[in-house]
Amino acid sequence: MPHVGEDIMIPIIDWQDFSSGKSPEDITACIGGAARTSGAFVLTNHGIPRGVLRDVLELTQVFFDLGEDSKGPAVIDSGFLTRGWCAGSKTAGGDSGESFTIGRALGGSDTAPASPGAGDTGWPEIDGFHEAVLDMYKEMSALSRVVMRAFEPDLALPNSFFASHFTRPMSILSLLRYPVGQRGGEQGAKVHRQNGALSLIVSEGDTGVEVQTLSGDWVPAPHVPSGILVKAGDCLARWSNDAYVSSPMRVPQQNMRHHAVVFALAPNTDSIVAPLPRTGSPKYAPITAADYLLQTAGEFAAGASAAE
Repeated sequence: MPHVGEDIMIPIIDWQDFSSGKSPEDITACIGGAARTSGAFVLTNHGIPRGVLRDVLELTQVFFDLGEDSKGPAVIDSGFLTRGWCAGSKTAGGDSGESFTIGRALGGSDTAPASPGAGDTGWPEIDGFHEAVLDMYKEMSALSRVVMRAFEPDLALPNSFFASHFTRPMSILSLLRYPVGQRGGEQGAKVHRQNGALSLIVSEGDTGVEVQTLSGDWVPAPHVPSGILVKAGDCLARWSNDAYVSSPMRVPQQNMRHHAVVFALAPNTDSIVAPLPRTGSPKYAPITAADYLLQTAGEFAAGASAAE
């Protein structure tokens, strides 16, 4: 059986029970239950080597410690095509930290995402940085698609239903730094939702992430060394006809400099996101994933912040 932490609404799940075939039904039931309540769970024994996690987190700190001139060009495109280094109010939701984002260029290979900006000019000159970030992208991409497969039995879907929607996904990987002591008590990351399918979050320590439950309470994500916080996004909630929850999340003010890596799984550009069969009367009209992500870019952060 998966391990579920006591007195918390965000379960801790031993992923080896699914990947090994030992008790996949138990895992499916557990993640399905989490997706219907908090919309979040933590994976242990997920298969991503600790060395990959360690290297990318260490190099994240090295990167953000560089001077601005050494971080590469700031490449900020519209919507979900943000790439490169962002500082201050340019980060998602107007947060005051920094980020560095990569993602597959449209028409490219999702296992070898394009460099930020044109060619390789967006990569900083840090030994091993390029390789470590790409390794992390590949590992997170593979794990997230297996997690999507695990949702299929809970949603009464045939095996590999989601596979065709993630052959050329619009996924991104972001390295994040939250500074010490936000001005005026601001959040390290403001209240926001993720409009893709899943978010996978790792941190050098406690992620600091809090998730809002259906009751309106803010629940801190449990910290497990080398664990990965998985958060359902709005595309997955839309597919489930709102049986699954794309709950708001935030990162409260940190009392120390804090780093995290976030992988956001998003469907292919032409995938149709529409309520699945046997989920009740459809609440949403079909829409392509590209149109939906462009349409909703920035809306969740603004709307949730206004509701605080």
